[in-house]
Amino acid sequence: MTKLQEKAKGHAKQAVGQIVGDDKLVLEGKKQERRADNASKDHRPSKEKERAKNVQKSNAQRSDSIEKTLDPTGRKGPVLE
Repeated sequence: MTKLQEKAKGHAKQAVGQIVGDDKLVLEGKKQERRADNASKDHRPSKEKERAKNVQKSNAQRSDSIEKTLDPTGRKGPVLE
């Protein structure tokens, strides 16, 4: 089932539980919604996760190198004395 379907089922359980007055059903619905949220966060395959980490690393290195090349005064172009 998709994340949306799982969340919808959990929400429906909560609503029915509240109407009927069944606290256990309400809790089951909340747990099902939480599981759907948590499962979707860790759903990417490991290669995608690794690629995302590498992109973040290279972006950080790129920004560090740009900061080093800037003139400390923030001016662009050659410094004329």
